Amino acid sequence: MKIKNLVLVALMLMFFLGGVSWSQTKITENVLKLDKGSSVGKAKIADLAWLAGFWEGTGLGGEVDETWTTPKHGHMSGTFRVFKEEKLVFSEYFTLSESGDSISLRLRHFNPDLVGWEKKEEPIEFRLIKIAGKTAWFDGLTYRLDEEGRLSAMVVMKKKDGSVSELAFVMKKKITE
Repeated sequence: MKIKNLVLVALMLMFFLGGVSWSQTKITENVLKLDKGSSVGKAKIADLAWLAGFWEGTGLGGEVDETWTTPKHGHMSGTFRVFKEEKLVFSEYFTLSESGDSISLRLRHFNPDLVGWEKKEEPIEFRLIKIAGKTAWFDGLTYRLDEEGRLSAMVVMKKKDGSVSELAFVMKKKITE
């Protein structure tokens, strides 16, 4: 009986201290899902300042690059591009914005001729689940900056048959002069 009570107290402490979150489900190895009816994570845009800069790497079988502005007035914005055989495949424009005491990432995809993929009123939105160190988990998307300076962006893609897969983009910061 005492062990059961100790385990219960330990779980309650971890929950209240942020060590365990009951609001997320693991979708893939690196990506979480915000469970229905759960609260979003608390953070300020400054907590993601480590994303700022110009990043180059690989993903989707081609070359990718991603640019993030520095935090300003509760916002960051950026672009992402995919190239295959030296041709632009598609690009994205995105924003990180504070909303109350949380953050949302919203994005839109574009063909090389700037024709948008999403409806005008419906950008894709990833709501923040949590930030720990230099890893930010959003609902369906994770950003991680490792000790070697590699930025990984991992996103879940739903296939036509209903299954999911994790796409990974791995980039290094490019120093510009």
